Amino acid sequence: MKRTAFLVALLAVSTSWLGGSVARSGSTAPTATSAAAAPTFHGTISRISPELRARMTSWRPGCPVALRQLRLLTVNHWGFDREVHRGWLIVNAYQARPVLRVMHRLFDSRFPFRRIRLIDAYGSSDDRSMAANNTSGFNCRYVSGTTRWSEHAYGRAVDINPVQNPYVQGSYVSPPAGEAYADRSRRAPGMIHAGDVVVRAFASIGWKWGGYWRSAKDYQHFSSTGR
Repeated sequence: MKRTAFLVALLAVSTSWLGGSVARSGSTAPTATSAAAAPTFHGTISRISPELRARMTSWRPGCPVALRQLRLLTVNHWGFDREVHRGWLIVNAYQARPVLRVMHRLFDSRFPFRRIRLIDAYGSSDDRSMAANNTSGFNCRYVSGTTRWSEHAYGRAVDINPVQNPYVQGSYVSPPAGEAYADRSRRAPGMIHAGDVVVRAFASIGWKWGGYWRSAKDYQHFSSTGR
């Protein structure tokens, strides 16, 4: 029995970062818990472990930050099902504590996230992550259509609920499933609007919202530089 428990616990640690369904506790209970059972925010900051590094596709030699400059945030958050779930984000080490404060504030306000998984769970594809309506942070990639590093490549940006908060430029909407939410007069769970709790929470740590950009609007995007 002890050996079985050990193997289950080991599997939990190795799969949970990427969105595995096994709880870290080593049990096979779902990661979602009822609001009554887990109403309090819990969040941790840790270095990128060798086990996690072995499974990461979002970082590679030549990226603009070293692994030692990144941190893994483990947080609980409210889902669209009004249950509390566990999520994971990787951000720059200098931004880890401020972003954790934001996540705490959003938990207290019961702002819902569809899911928060490392983008490695989607082969580090921004398109696949957005299509899954996944909230994500670090990803060593260029700005789409350029050879300029994205702010995500520095761990200085977070994209939230991409379907409810799509990138919009003229008639172009990304992800395509976000087309129904390009009308920002709409009010729906998970959407972000000017001056709301999400915008205020990020503003409190000096981060800016892509919904304030002048031409294209990136309603999902927050970054420390405003880019």
